[in-house]
Amino acid sequence: MKDGDPTIGNNMEYFSLEKCYSNDAFRLHVDYELIDVPDPLAINQPRRVGGDFLKNGFRYRLAKHGILEDLLFVNMGWYVFSNRVIDIIFSNCEEAEYELCGLPDVVSEIDARLSEYMAVGFKRRFNCLNEEVSGASYMELDDLRYVESVERIALRPSEIPAGVNVFWVRGCLNNG
Repeated sequence: MKDGDPTIGNNMEYFSLEKCYSNDAFRLHVDYELIDVPDPLAINQPRRVGGDFLKNGFRYRLAKHGILEDLLFVNMGWYVFSNRVIDIIFSNCEEAEYELCGLPDVVSEIDARLSEYMAVGFKRRFNCLNEEVSGASYMELDDLRYVESVERIALRPSEIPAGVNVFWVRGCLNNG
C-alpha cells in the first residue's frame, strides 16, 4: 500500500479480528437471565468487570462438539481465545487495553481443553473510522446510529493515540 493510504495511514499497520469459524467448530452455548446479568456484554465496556464476571449468572452447555479452534464459538458477543493466541496478541499490549476473564470450572467439565481458553474484553474505543472511505452502512437502534457494515476498513490514524495496540472502533454495532 502507498504511504498515506487511509486503510493504514502514516505507515501504521492495523489488524482486524473477525469472528470466523469452520463448519465443524466446537460451539459453546451460554444462557442467562437479565435479572442475574443486567449487561452480558459488560466485558467489552471500558470499565473492568473482574475475573469472576463469567462465573456469576451464566449457564453453559455444549451446543456442538467439534474442532476446538483458537477462537471459540460462543453465542455471545465475547472473544474467547486459546492461551496460545492470547500469548501472541496480548504480549505487547498495555494492561489498560484489555481484560482477561477465565471461563468457569463448569465449562472445563464440558471439555477439559477449555481450561486453556479465556474471554478477552477490549477496553479502549476510538472514533477513528473514516466513514467516507470505508463505505459504511448504518442502522438505527434505540435512537442511536450505528455502523452496521463497511466495504473496507479505513481508519483515521490521527484519532488513534500513539502506542495503542488493541481497541474497538467506536460507533460500530456490538461495541458502542
